[in-house]
Amino acid sequence: ACLKSREMGAHEAADRILHNHGQMWRSSEKFVWVPTTPPNMRSRVMKNIKTLEGQRPDNNDIFYQDVIHNFYPNRPRNETFDDMSLHDFVAKYDKVTGPPREGDNYIRIETEDGRYIRTMKRRPKEPIVYNNQYSVEKSPELFYYSMLSLYKPWRKEADIVGDSETYQEEFFKIVDSNAQLRQAAQQKLNIEKARAKMEQ
Repeated sequence: ACLKSREMGAHEAADRILHNHGQMWRSSEKFVWVPTTPPNMRSRVMKNIKTLEGQRPDNNDIFYQDVIHNFYPNRPRNETFDDMSLHDFVAKYDKVTGPPREGDNYIRIETEDGRYIRTMKRRPKEPIVYNNQYSVEKSPELFYYSMLSLYKPWRKEADIVGDSETYQEEFFKIVDSNAQLRQAAQQKLNIEKARAKMEQ
């Protein structure tokens, strides 16, 4: 769901619409929503009219920046962040408003050519990350896309499928070498049973 300038899960959106002041979704833990739907199914938050009218004429970006399209793909380019999954990036860093900041707890998000996008700050406590849930039986490709996008490091969304024909094929190609992906997947399916079914 989308309200104002950010995406959120359905429970939080319903709570805000009903003015329940967090009773439906707040707890002692912080929750962060990450959309893990393919691009053709994904909604984005459009900038309001006032913001669009204030943009430069050559700026054609009509959407607010977000973690999927802007922050995660342009995370720092070094060994630590190259190998960081979307799940871990969202769990560890949050966006900062205002001018760029520097310090051990801050990172700069920049395009490949060095254009500044945003500063992000290390979270003092990692939140619970939640995302779209799909049935491996009813929507296998959506299930495997969701798992890969969250736990396989990528820079461009085309990297998610790699050189495989399907997301299912890519999942089984890397699941044995990606401990985080395997651990998360084992909570949702019997990997060896699902692999045998795919190979039938």
